[in-house]
Amino acid sequence: MSRLFYEPQKTVIAGADGTDEPNVQGKQLADYLEKVSKLIPSEIIGAYLTMVGLLTKIDDHSTRRTLTIVVFFACLLLTPIYLYRMADADKPKIIHILLSTFAFIVWAYVTSGDKIGTLLGWNGYDAAAASIFLILFSIISALIPLKK
Repeated sequence: MSRLFYEPQKTVIAGADGTDEPNVQGKQLADYLEKVSKLIPSEIIGAYLTMVGLLTKIDDHSTRRTLTIVVFFACLLLTPIYLYRMADADKPKIIHILLSTFAFIVWAYVTSGDKIGTLLGWNGYDAAAASIFLILFSIISALIPLKK
């Protein structure tokens, strides 16, 4: 079974007044985050979130800093490896794998950038910037054809 994500066709249903139902800003961001997270294998997401949670329990700053970097890069490296191994052999996969790997970076920054920044002693996380990156990635990735 292939683990590659294909975006479903969307059907727009008009409201009673003939207009599309408006989205609330928070719901839109949640929709963008959901789309990006679907590009990343759920096993990678689960492992990453679990390990990031465990990192907060490490008292030694040097060990915590090193393991934080290891966890991020291990999951980043495992994303394309996992998708390559799980994809159907006869299906195109390179674009999927590249897009999913980049999606992991965006998703990790959005979901745990503040926590990772705290663990590393880095204050480069900004929630508004994370939202902008998420929206831009969602728009750009929608323009990339994913062949089935």
